[in-house]
Parts: sequence; structure tokens; C-alpha cells
Amino acid sequence: MDTTLKQSSQVETKPSISKKFSLYVNGQNLQANAHYIFYKENILMLPVGSIGVVLGYQVEYNHKDNYTKIYKTSYFESDAIIIRYSDITDEGLSFFYYSKGAEYFSIDIQPEIKGDELYVPAVFFEQVLSCTVAVTQNGNITVDSSN
Repeated sequence: MDTTLKQSSQVETKPSISKKFSLYVNGQNLQANAHYIFYKENILMLPVGSIGVVLGYQVEYNHKDNYTKIYKTSYFESDAIIIRYSDITDEGLSFFYYSKGAEYFSIDIQPEIKGDELYVPAVFFEQVLSCTVAVTQNGNITVDSSN
């Protein structure tokens, strides 16, 4: 089984994001950190914490130890999702993945921290949290979990 987080066809191309765009999560306009949304290697990067909170998740950052944990009800819940991101410069090795319970899945593009927020590829929301992500004609971004 291929466990690599793959780029979705919905955000595969690089639509332009206008300077006055809005980010909508389940119809709610999300103002916080929206101005940091960016493309990295032609892949849309979105703030996992700001969006996760609107989707009903608890978000705990531990940037010192290179991980972020998101969960619905309990920190120790077996279906909590841990996103790991690290550069081990001694060996020239980088690793980034997420885990859910005892399962580990790789992420193609390294998550990035901007303004104390962790940004992950948009496909994370689609494949891990079962959301739909789209960039509209006018450059607005929508994340919808109602599917």
C-alpha cells in the first residue's frame, strides 16, 4: 500500500491567489494567518492550526520537538494525528510525515512554520481530514468538511 500523501487533482494546478483573497472554512471566513497562505513548489500550503480549530480539532504545537498534534476529544486518543517535521543537519536527512495511531504516512512537501503556525500541503486536508479544498475564480480559498 502506497502511504505517500499525494497531490490532489483539485489543487494540482497553481491558480492565482489574489492579494485580497479570503479563506473560508465550512463557510466561515477565517481571518487569522490567512495572509501567509502561499505556494511551495507549486503546491498550496495552508495553516493546519487555524483551519483545524474551525473544523473542531484541538491543536497543540511543539515546534521545539518538531511536531504538531491535532485531535477531536483526547490528547491520548488513538486517532489523534501527529504531524512530524524535522531537519537532521548532521546526517543531511529531512523527514516529514503524519501518523494516526500506529500508522505512519509520508508527506511529499515539507511542512513549514510561519508566524508560529504550521503550514501543510492542501492535500493533507483532503486525504487526512476528508475535506474539499478549492481555489475559486476570484482567488478565494475554501475548505469544506461537509462532504
